[in-house]
Amino acid sequence: MAKKRVHEIAKEKGIPSKEVLAILQKAGFNVKAAASSVDEADIERAFNGDPRP
Repeated sequence: MAKKRVHEIAKEKGIPSKEVLAILQKAGFNVKAAASSVDEADIERAFNGDPRP
């Protein structure tokens, strides 16, 4: 799967990067900045409320 940067995800969803970072961190992903890359499957898991495997 392709990876996307946090700031790209935020732009697509129309929310601030800080909010995307908070959602990903709450789901257990180690992201620290808007330039961090995240796998697309992990993005879906985090936004659907599924914890990190």
